[in-house]
Amino acid sequence: MSIDNALRELVREEVERLLPTLLPGREEYLTTKEVAELTGLSVQFFEIGRSRDAADQPPYSRVGRRIIYRRSEVEKWLEERRRGA
Repeated sequence: MSIDNALRELVREEVERLLPTLLPGREEYLTTKEVAELTGLSVQFFEIGRSRDAADQPPYSRVGRRIIYRRSEVEKWLEERRRGA
């Protein structure tokens, strides 16, 4: 990866991270890596699930080559799987 591409990716990630705080009320979107960190599951769990079109996956969108998840939908997906208590 060239320095230009690395810098572009870094800026893109930082803008995505800061955008919800700059524009309150706007939906927050997460990358597969961020969803994995939020849920405690692996990135591969989501990648394999998407490739198999598995029903037990949170909803996602494809924008170009990027996969993004709405935080609210991921949180709802987690809540639907809650057991006990």
